[in-house]
Amino acid sequence: MAMSRFMEIVCLLSRYYGESTGENSREVLRVAETISYMEAHFTEQVPIEDLTRMAHMSARNFHRVFLDATGKTPAAYLIGLRVMKAVHLLEFSDSNITEIAFECGFSDSNYFSRQFRKLMKESPGEFRQRIA
Repeated sequence: MAMSRFMEIVCLLSRYYGESTGENSREVLRVAETISYMEAHFTEQVPIEDLTRMAHMSARNFHRVFLDATGKTPAAYLIGLRVMKAVHLLEFSDSNITEIAFECGFSDSNYFSRQFRKLMKESPGEFRQRIA
């Protein structure tokens, strides 16, 4: 699932890059590097300041280019990665919901449940029951 999501992002960025010219193209490539970093480190704390430094952009410009390229803010994208990992773990592991929340990079299981419900339109417990 993560690989297909990654390929979707790569295709999106490729199209966006193809339509871009000059400085904007370099910015998109720098944002792509930060997305790759986020994909590899989504279970860790990923400060936006680190991503902006990695992209060699101001925070405001990074946020704008990231939103244009992905349709999401960096924080929303990171939460999406974590929830998708949780979906996989809920389906294929016997870990309880709190353990899964921590394993996916959430530091609070209540916050995890709220974000999961927001994206998946059901709670982690409801999701697990439905797929059982």
